Amino acid sequence: MPRKIRSDSLYAQLTPEQRDLLFEWLLDEGLSYEAAALLCTEKFGLSPSHSALCGFLAQHGFAWRMDRAKQLADDKATSLPKDFDSKKKAALAQREFEKAFNDLSTQEVIALQRLDLDRQIARTQGEIELEKLKIARIKLQQKEEDQALAREKFETDVAEKLLDAALRSAAEKIATSDLSNAEKIAAMRKAAFADVDELQASGKVVIPE
Repeated sequence: MPRKIRSDSLYAQLTPEQRDLLFEWLLDEGLSYEAAALLCTEKFGLSPSHSALCGFLAQHGFAWRMDRAKQLADDKATSLPKDFDSKKKAALAQREFEKAFNDLSTQEVIALQRLDLDRQIARTQGEIELEKLKIARIKLQQKEEDQALAREKFETDVAEKLLDAALRSAAEKIATSDLSNAEKIAAMRKAAFADVDELQASGKVVIPE
C-alpha cells in the first residue's frame, strides 16, 4: 500500500507543474541536490534540504518515471498494454514493499528470515511425516499379506501331514486285511487317489492316459 503523503513534505508543498520540473532537473538533467535546491529557491521560493530532496525522489520518482513513459508513448501514438494501469499499480506496490523492507533494522530482517526458515522447516517436516505415513501403510499391508501367506502355508502343511497320516492308517488297514493282493492294490489306489478321481470326474482335471 502506498504511503500517505505528509502535508509538510516537499511533495505536498509543490504544484503538479513544479513537481514535474523538479523531477526533470533530478532525473532527466541529472542535477545534484545542491543545484536543484538553488533552482527551487529561485523558481518556487522554497529552500528544500538535502534530505527533503532525497525523500522526494525516493518516494515519488519511480511513479513519475512510469507516468512519463506512458506520456511519451501516447505522444508517439505507441500502443500500450490494456492492463498498463494495473501493472503500474503492481509495480508501485512492489516498489513500496522493497522500500519498506530496506527500512527494516538488522534484527527485524533476521526475524523475518527466521520466520521464513521456520515455515520452510515446518513444510518440509510435514512432507516427511506424510512420506513416513505412506511407508508405514505399505509396510502394514505387506505384513498383512505375509501373515496371510504364512497362515496359508501353515494350514497346507498341517493338511498334508493329516492326509499323510490318514493314508498311512488306511494303507495299514488295507495291508493287514484279508483281501487278495489285487483287491488290496485296488483299495490302495482308491484311498490314495480318491481326490484325483473326483476332480477328473468333475471335468476340472484330465489325467493323461
